[in-house]
Amino acid sequence: MSVQCAVGSVQCAVGSGEGMVDDGLGLVVKQERPGRVCGLGDVRISTGSTPPPFRTAPCPLPTAVRYNPVMPGPEPQFSMYVFTVLLLVVGASVVMFWWLAVRWTVRRHWAATAEWARTQGMTLRSVDYDARESIDLPEVLADVQKLNPDVRAMLQDERRTLLRFITPTTPHSQQIHSPSTWHVLLLKLEVTWPATALRPAANHVSLVDLLPLTSFPSLTSNERFVVFGTDTRSARQIANSSALTLLPADVGLLLIGPFLILDFSTRPFDTIEFGRALALAEQIVSFLPTATV
Repeated sequence: MSVQCAVGSVQCAVGSGEGMVDDGLGLVVKQERPGRVCGLGDVRISTGSTPPPFRTAPCPLPTAVRYNPVMPGPEPQFSMYVFTVLLLVVGASVVMFWWLAVRWTVRRHWAATAEWARTQGMTLRSVDYDARESIDLPEVLADVQKLNPDVRAMLQDERRTLLRFITPTTPHSQQIHSPSTWHVLLLKLEVTWPATALRPAANHVSLVDLLPLTSFPSLTSNERFVVFGTDTRSARQIANSSALTLLPADVGLLLIGPFLILDFSTRPFDTIEFGRALALAEQIVSFLPTATV
């Protein structure tokens, strides 16, 4: 007896024994009796010698399909090594999150200062970053060093120095016994000057007040600044220079030895004022008269 299947990818078994049928969807069914096939879907089977009225195709005997279940593996056990690694990862994540949060919230100002110093090629030393840091003033400010200043921050390269320090007293000022915070820029010059200064008249305290200098009020008619110095000739030179027109009314100018010093203590100690002070100092240098000790 021949068994034939209708059009499609349906395969069926033949013979008097048992067979398997694939309905094209991956489903395999068993042939229970000779000449009859149990299947799923739209499966049409013809038996006998009379051809069916529809197109038929021979049914090849499929390869036997066997189900091999995966054998279960060993049960997972606790690993101290894996647990330790996970603890280290979690701990490192917590520390990094805390450090970034503090850096950009509580210490955001100093983080921006450190980034600015890095772009300018300057080194930053700050007591606020490291309480063990000990910073001394440059030798040019030896007279200020006698007041036991507390230097809080220093940005420095070969030619430029930015300082933030606190003095417990302010000699020669209107507020002698009051502590003051100072923001100072030092720029190294190619010439040497005797101690000469332009003190802002409107400021209650000035860096000039920390130095033993003599005032020359008659050298200038400008009411914004008072000329100080140790030498009349140098004081007259600075009074007649373009520095008076370049300086803002709240910024003091001091020339000592090979250094130009700007006192911008009334302004914030931040990157914006750093850029302004550096640009102003370079501009003043280009207009300074030549003076030697």
